[in-house]
Amino acid sequence: MRRGLAGSALAALLACGVMTTHAQDTNDRPQAEDTSKAAAESGSAVPTLTPQQRDRADIAVAHPRAANGAQHWSALGQVLDASAIVADFGQLDAAAASERAADAELQRLQGLYRADAASSLKMVQSAQAEQVRARTQHEVALAACVARWAPIARLPEEQRHQMIQHAASGQHLLVRASLLGRQSIGQLPESAMLQVDGMQVPARVLGITAQGSADLQSAGILLLVSAAPAGLGPGARIPVTLMMAARSGVVVPDAALIYGTHGARVFKQLMGGSGKETWHYVEVPIDLLERQADGWLVRGVSSADLIVVRGAGALWSLEAANLAAGPQEDDDD
Repeated sequence: MRRGLAGSALAALLACGVMTTHAQDTNDRPQAEDTSKAAAESGSAVPTLTPQQRDRADIAVAHPRAANGAQHWSALGQVLDASAIVADFGQLDAAAASERAADAELQRLQGLYRADAASSLKMVQSAQAEQVRARTQHEVALAACVARWAPIARLPEEQRHQMIQHAASGQHLLVRASLLGRQSIGQLPESAMLQVDGMQVPARVLGITAQGSADLQSAGILLLVSAAPAGLGPGARIPVTLMMAARSGVVVPDAALIYGTHGARVFKQLMGGSGKETWHYVEVPIDLLERQADGWLVRGVSSADLIVVRGAGALWSLEAANLAAGPQEDDDD
């Protein structure tokens, strides 16, 4: 579901007699050509409003502010217990082996049953039930590993097993860096540094991990420490600095963002064509770079664009209604 849905604003839009443009004249102004191109790229029905309709529906637009991203984040690191990852992936391997054995047994009994050999329908049905149970256990184990160790679960099997072995033997430490107060991460940092008793300990960034324990319900990043100081063990909490690549973009307010299956987007306002005094609104995909005090630093739009900063949810609802209704003839009156 996309956020920012405003039912009252949607009702106001529909009451205003909003229309959707489906064809453009070849003599349209350049802005209208941009509108058609953006509509084709987004695959959406472009909402079109007159200035009066826009004002009555309380749609507000503004130019986003150009800004540069911060160079680092401060986080709280917690050293993870290696036995947990060994147990989780061990359970996954065992469940996978059980599923393979159940599949083989079912195929064997089905072959015997079709050949009228030493197998009965009841034995085949029992093997089918065992296969379903084994497959379910495998899926549950896989879901648990992905939820807790997603960056490691995505690695090739040989590389994953090697990393787990190094963690189990104490050669490497796994650390969860929690960004307290945040529930999402726009882009991964390039590197990380642990602060251990005044020492700077480098760590490798593996990827985004699931929320931690009840007291650390926040966005987290999984780190790998290959050279840890002696005595630093499971449960230890240390300050972590996450270093980001230098980035530039524009800042858009929270109310401008909509989020769906294709990621984050904003609505951009464009002038209508054919001499009509109307405004078109098209979805523009953006990349979330970094959380800011007054919104998000994003890439995909510029400070010269006019972005909908109020009423984005209502526009998306109107767009969905246009798509559901299908193509309509333009009103020539």
